[in-house]
Amino acid sequence: MCGSLIDSVSSGTIIYGVGIILILSGKPKYLWLGSLILIIGTMQFVDALLWIMKQHNMSTEFVSRYLIILILVLEPIVAYLGYVYFYKRRMPLFEVVLFIYTICSMYSWITLCDDTTITQDGYLKWCGINILFIIKVLFLLVLLFPILFFPNMLQKILCITILSGTWLYNLNHEAFGSRWCYSVVVYSIMALGVFLLYP
Repeated sequence: MCGSLIDSVSSGTIIYGVGIILILSGKPKYLWLGSLILIIGTMQFVDALLWIMKQHNMSTEFVSRYLIILILVLEPIVAYLGYVYFYKRRMPLFEVVLFIYTICSMYSWITLCDDTTITQDGYLKWCGINILFIIKVLFLLVLLFPILFFPNMLQKILCITILSGTWLYNLNHEAFGSRWCYSVVVYSIMALGVFLLYP
């Protein structure tokens, strides 16, 4: 989700480092948050792979078609599973919404996906797809809904504010999906700071 191979690898490394620290705390709320940060950070390494493939004139179709959508649907699933793990209860209605969202997203992505391109401002345009506004809205809603129940108010506000702000900032950019890199790094560092100050 970055503008270069170096940025993708370095940001992914930072995000993974934070996620691992949070998970190693052993606290259920930070297992939840750390897992979410790790799955989001995984996209940085997928982007790094795409950058390498683009530099070597290799087809990115397989990675674009299957790995990107896998990570994109896992992000809200991991956020929800963190809720289930922490509270030991489920939300059946949300599970139905999440299931429908996942199946529809995977079907449409896989059938529409082509080779990833690079936009004029230097970001990856996954699959060459212009993501529909309604899909952008649904992605944000299913990703953030479980976070509304996160027990630490400061962590919850940081996560919702930064991810929503990034969503709004990138809403009209051609490479909407791959421009979240730097804000996720900032969020991860801030989440680590809150964890260290108020564990």
